[in-house]
Amino acid sequence: KKKGGAGFGMRAFFQQSARCLGCKAVIHTKPSAAASSGATSDQQQHVDPGLCERCLAEDDTRKAVQIAVTAEASDAASKVCNAQSACRSCHSGGQLGAVVCENGECPVVYARLSGERQVATAEHKLLRLERLDW
Repeated sequence: KKKGGAGFGMRAFFQQSARCLGCKAVIHTKPSAAASSGATSDQQQHVDPGLCERCLAEDDTRKAVQIAVTAEASDAASKVCNAQSACRSCHSGGQLGAVVCENGECPVVYARLSGERQVATAEHKLLRLERLDW
């Protein structure tokens, strides 16, 4: 008998809601038809807006958030590049091959994996901002 899942335990009581990238206020959105029909296509995937109505109305806030998120993405990508170059100099896969390092004691591996997660988060934030009508 399988226990757990999205409808059991603490997950049954809490829902994650989208927050404004500027002021961190909760953004209330209506579920889209694609999300409610269970479509899993990448093109039909529901993406929450990046800014609330109040921050969207302020031109300076929109620009500041766009610059901050772009800088965050750039810093994360730089961190990944630095960690990958350190990993490539250490492992036997050469300079052009994929980095397949799983050394549990190496701090560079953890920095590389953390940087990859930060890049994914920053790219998602940029996707949320692209959804907005500037």
